Amino acid sequence: MLTRFVVSGGAPRDPIESDPETVEDIRAIVNLRGANGIHELVIATELGGGIRVLDGRDGLAKRAKAQLAFHDAASGRTLDLRADELFVFDLQTIEMLPDAPGLNDALFLYGAMRGPYPQVLGAPVRAVDGQLTVTRSDLMRGLVDGVDNAFSYAPDAHGSRCVHALLPGERASVIDEGRGIVLALPLTPGWLLDSPVPNDLVAAQLLYDVLSALRADVQMPPIATPLPVPSRAALERTLIAAGWKITGNEATRPKGRGLIGSVLSGTERRTLPREGTLDELVADARAALASVPLPPTLEAAAIARRTAPPARVPMQPPPIPPPRPRAKTLPPPVPAPRPRVETPKTEWMKDFVEAHRAPPRPAPRVSQPARVVSTEPPPSWMSDFDTSDEDPS
Repeated sequence: MLTRFVVSGGAPRDPIESDPETVEDIRAIVNLRGANGIHELVIATELGGGIRVLDGRDGLAKRAKAQLAFHDAASGRTLDLRADELFVFDLQTIEMLPDAPGLNDALFLYGAMRGPYPQVLGAPVRAVDGQLTVTRSDLMRGLVDGVDNAFSYAPDAHGSRCVHALLPGERASVIDEGRGIVLALPLTPGWLLDSPVPNDLVAAQLLYDVLSALRADVQMPPIATPLPVPSRAALERTLIAAGWKITGNEATRPKGRGLIGSVLSGTERRTLPREGTLDELVADARAALASVPLPPTLEAAAIARRTAPPARVPMQPPPIPPPRPRAKTLPPPVPAPRPRVETPKTEWMKDFVEAHRAPPRPAPRVSQPARVVSTEPPPSWMSDFDTSDEDPS
């Protein structure tokens, strides 16, 4: 397994074979160019949200074929990666330490790892729960680049993309050899009753969480433009649950407890930020990476060398073929409401989080980016840690 990935002590999952007929939604297309040839990896999810990785497009169900047809017509983008192996990570939870030194903090990402591919293609694969350690700049750069190579869907109220992030799972020297690269997917949970297919909002919430923590460390002046939130509705739900009352763009809450305490202590007031898009948060991330001393890590630079197009010898341009009529592509059908399915428990994450906190230190901030599309409360174990949104004032 990867040196930057620590396996949890929880019960192992059962191995599952990737069956193209059970695939529901396509998440990414990767052309993996290794020493043993080229593999087109089709990364997808089943109805319950489980990630499956297929070798090519044969045998896919009608819904998945329609999504591929739309993507090919809308953008046709594929991720070209010159590497001998690729791991796929289902990113569920992120932990940020409030007292880590420096600006390029280490981040702990929790989820399920699968791979390496193509070595395990065609065989039952056991997803392994655990912790992947990266830096702020690793994650921010990975998401920014992942937006540029996102898989495209027919637009709906939740977005039009599935965004990924290429992250290091090994040292730069190993990545330069074509190994140790992780494709992380911050997905909408498949167990939601009405689970959105695009992950625009989840990726935006992940960027918002990291940028908010970075701004707090940089101690930006009060006049700085507030970050837009991915969803005002989700922010308001969080504040209301914490005792705030929302009136227009202002949130208020009594400072004291009880009727007398609230009268004597006054009222807290917050001005709520506006709602923004994933592209706006990507622009904020680009600006932060350019203005704050967060240079690419050696590992990120090694990944960039593996994704940049190889140098080509100038050649005579080929003859221009005659134009061919372009077939019309129908958008994928609107998905039916999804049944609730059992999801793996996440209590094992608490052991990792507690290990990073000594008694006198402040509680780490733990968040699940998918909360932006879920009205359900976070797991009970997260109540022991800081799960609040940043001060929106």
